[in-house]
Amino acid sequence: MLHFACEVRLAVDLSAVDMTRARTRRVSLNATGTNCVEVSLPPLCRQVDLYFTNGSGTAHEGAVADSGTDGAAQSTDAMIVPSGAVYCYPLSVDVRAPAAPKIFVSGHNNGHCHVGLMPGRPGSP
Repeated sequence: MLHFACEVRLAVDLSAVDMTRARTRRVSLNATGTNCVEVSLPPLCRQVDLYFTNGSGTAHEGAVADSGTDGAAQSTDAMIVPSGAVYCYPLSVDVRAPAAPKIFVSGHNNGHCHVGLMPGRPGSP
């Protein structure tokens, strides 16, 4: 019998979301709850609000970091978001090189991270 190991990558690209006003998106989390999902954010996004749920929509603990590898174990430096809490994560963006900022989220197996995208003014840090 053959067995294959497969790394599942779930990166989510939200970089093209229109940021003329606040937006919301739901990101599916990894089947292995301790592994993170890379989320690329719009260049004009200045804050994300994060809320985590399990697969059935019940509030659950999650984590967010500003660095990591999609599909790999979450960083030990990640901020833990308690069950039922909304975490407001400010983004510092270098306006001289406005690349899409990224965050790395993890939580309950096959759960979700609900992401509120808050816009900033063009040219504002």
